[in-house]
Amino acid sequence: MMYGARIRERRKKAGLTMKELGEKINVAESTISGYESESRKPDIDILKKLATVLDTNSSYLLGETDDPTPLDEKQKRDENIFFFDLDGLDEEGIEQVQKAIEFQRWRAEQKKQQKK
Repeated sequence: MMYGARIRERRKKAGLTMKELGEKINVAESTISGYESESRKPDIDILKKLATVLDTNSSYLLGETDDPTPLDEKQKRDENIFFFDLDGLDEEGIEQVQKAIEFQRWRAEQKKQQKK
């Protein structure tokens, strides 16, 4: 299933018309139609809005995963670290940041296990 079919599927699941979806993300009904027919491609900002309104994630809409579960705030924050905060770091610096994040996740899991 390509992005157009996935947008259509999620829109229908949400009970929205193309016009209603367009209004929610500030684009015309014809633009939504273009996305669904794949004659137009949404830019990254629109893709994020679609994912939010359609209660899913952009990877699902793009066909990169079959899991439509929306990203929670923590995952969004983690994604933002890798997209914005690593500019200017060399490979070793990026690896150190990744290790630090992995350690913090492990630490959080340990705390969660202790609470059980």
